[in-house]
Amino acid sequence: INIISTGVVKSTTDKVSGKRTIKVQAVYTTTQKVTYDKAILTDQAIIFQGSPGAKITGGNIHSNYKIEVKGPYSFDGIATTSGTPEDPNAPCNSLNDLDNTENGDFSGPENWPRIDIPEVPYDELRDMAIANGNYYPNGFDTNIEGRGDHSFEGVVFVEGDVIFRNGDSLNITDGALVVAKVDPDDPDDPTGTVEFKNGSNLTIERSDPIPEGAYPGPIALAAQGDILLHASSSSLNGVVQSGGYYNEDG
Repeated sequence: INIISTGVVKSTTDKVSGKRTIKVQAVYTTTQKVTYDKAILTDQAIIFQGSPGAKITGGNIHSNYKIEVKGPYSFDGIATTSGTPEDPNAPCNSLNDLDNTENGDFSGPENWPRIDIPEVPYDELRDMAIANGNYYPNGFDTNIEGRGDHSFEGVVFVEGDVIFRNGDSLNITDGALVVAKVDPDDPDDPTGTVEFKNGSNLTIERSDPIPEGAYPGPIALAAQGDILLHASSSSLNGVVQSGGYYNEDG
């Protein structure tokens, strides 16, 4: 896309005037228009539990239903909810354990309307993976693909399930791990899950600057099923998104 802008330049004395034309070439892709502005965004519940607990810095969180606190956490942002209680006499902030405002300013659909979850462009990401040779149509299990370290550049697309076992690791540079169901048109299909078992390792890193032609993000890990990270050490640079069964009814 070529953007051309012409403006008139004038001085305060009107002795100098003229025109300046600026031409900018912009590269547009579907993946770059997917916008995320929350550290955590969920349709159902956000639950803090377990020890040592979650540590969230530099971002806000939102649930389209509720936020529960059952354990320690560290959080310095704003936590908002859009849900309404089943009990019509209960205030909306009863569904938001992190709303300490007097009037429940951070709770309820009137204060915080529901936020749509950005849709992951699965088809486009699959095409990227096919182009760079990182397409696995029959799942990826390290018991089958080989134990130990696995390294890739670019988007890795798997149909089925991904399982990394104790001692195995996955490193992706300038790409993402994307996992789709075997039959994405069937909401009861149990596949499309990601599991990194205890002692495994997941690293997704990006070069700075991003090489020409490389996947720019924002997705680091997306799966149409559940994501279970039991790994002892993980580092992901980008968005992690679980769920993704989309049909004509949403």
